[in-house]
Amino acid sequence: MARLAAGESSSVVAAALSVAVSSVIKWAARERQFGSVAPGRMGGHRPFAISGKHRLFVLQQIEKTPHVTLQALSEALAAHGLKVLQRQWGASWRASAKALKKTVLTAEQIRPDIARRRRRWIHYRGRIDPHRLVFIDETWIKTNMAPLRGWGTRGERLITHVRTDTGRP
Repeated sequence: MARLAAGESSSVVAAALSVAVSSVIKWAARERQFGSVAPGRMGGHRPFAISGKHRLFVLQQIEKTPHVTLQALSEALAAHGLKVLQRQWGASWRASAKALKKTVLTAEQIRPDIARRRRRWIHYRGRIDPHRLVFIDETWIKTNMAPLRGWGTRGERLITHVRTDTGRP
């Protein structure tokens, strides 16, 4: 850097040091920008991109709609006053607060008459001879349009119900 300050060109300094000219140019730019050519710190802990009231806002959004995507959360945060790209906070958010796990069940299971029949079936199914059972193919039920992932508390599976007529929650 002293040779550059003395007026030598980058190519002359690079040839004298047996380094690439681009390295000398980058060092000079670093000295202009930071006042030193010393390397920056490596490693350390990066704080989460979202904290405080914005973190509470995200938790409320997840509580309201557990299958919300990172893209939708980023857009909601931008509307709420914090512009954060999903790649900046997605991994750290997943690691810290919530897990993406989801079990999709049919919404008919919540209906009182079906729930009563399911309880009765669970109670009596041990008495049925398995050789008398007949397999009925119900592949016409369509649940593939439902979101497959959702934000649930770490260690617990998020359970959602999907209507089988449209495949939507």
